[in-house]
Amino acid sequence: MFTSHTPRHWIHVGVIFALLLGLAAQAVPVQAAGVHFYVSTTGNNGNDCLTPASACLTIQGAVDKAGNDDTIHVAPGTYANPVNIQGRSGIAIIGDDTATVIIRPTSTLDWNYFGHTTGRQTVFRVVDSTNITLSNMTMDFSVIRGNNRFGIFYANSTGTVSNNVLENMSVSDASGGYYEMCSYFRALAPYTDASRANVTISNNEFIDCGRVAIVTHDYVNATIDG
Repeated sequence: MFTSHTPRHWIHVGVIFALLLGLAAQAVPVQAAGVHFYVSTTGNNGNDCLTPASACLTIQGAVDKAGNDDTIHVAPGTYANPVNIQGRSGIAIIGDDTATVIIRPTSTLDWNYFGHTTGRQTVFRVVDSTNITLSNMTMDFSVIRGNNRFGIFYANSTGTVSNNVLENMSVSDASGGYYEMCSYFRALAPYTDASRANVTISNNEFIDCGRVAIVTHDYVNATIDG
């Protein structure tokens, strides 16, 4: 019969090491999950927006309450307001699904960036931000479409645009259209050729999107699929 003998001093070392690992595990703080906010067509921006029953009325209302790394859930319905996200990190705006969450804006926001003020306008304005997610929504631009109009504008920002439908941005050249686009991503300094702004554009459907469905410009590293 084979018997394995472990020296006693190695047993002591093993026990001490295990105890130290246990203490280390207890000392590591558990990172709290981000806060979840809710938006519905029956909500009120005066609510805390922390439950479906106390939801905000607009996405912007929830964005204004959210902190970095928070998630905004958009309930079924049609929403008419543009959204501005500036100097933020980790915010995710997630619709219930593309069949029931419709973003059909009746107004737009000025770019106010890259030297353009009122000349170019957008619905989703994401500026100087990191890891901003837009997902599971239908974005219908039929009401605001026109020359120098954009659906999504990421400026010096990173993030993900996924599982959306973007549609109805086209304007004929005869009626003044030329520079209408569903999405536009651009990064300049502090980004460089060696250190680019990463964006992922995944599993979106583009329908009648104007001159161009997706534009990436300057120091953007784009992953596009689907």
